[in-house]
Amino acid sequence: MKFELVCVLFLAASGAAWAQGSGSVGPPPGGGDGGLQTPFEVVKTVSVKYLSAGGDGNSIIVEAEGKKLSMKLDKRYKIKANKGTEFAGKKRIELADLQAGILLKVTYRVSDMTAIELRILQEKKA
Repeated sequence: MKFELVCVLFLAASGAAWAQGSGSVGPPPGGGDGGLQTPFEVVKTVSVKYLSAGGDGNSIIVEAEGKKLSMKLDKRYKIKANKGTEFAGKKRIELADLQAGILLKVTYRVSDMTAIELRILQEKKA
């Protein structure tokens, strides 16, 4: 009788443990982050001289290593400024604020040559 009781308790305990599973759960459908995750993309940063905004307002024309390049602008691109530039401390820098000849560091996606960040490098003119 004692042996049968131990077997029943053992089976009941192992059945409860089996029903709980390993505790790991796969991500919910559509990704585990609510759809915010983006695929890994290769980005590069290059120093350029700003020439002008593109005619459509969604691109810029820059000069890098003596070559003129047109780069699309990501819809969420940002313009930032290093300390010591005339734009330092300005919260919102617009594309229209940039003048031709200003030095920029452009971070862009390699896959489609789309700029995601423009950083103003040129020092203030005294």
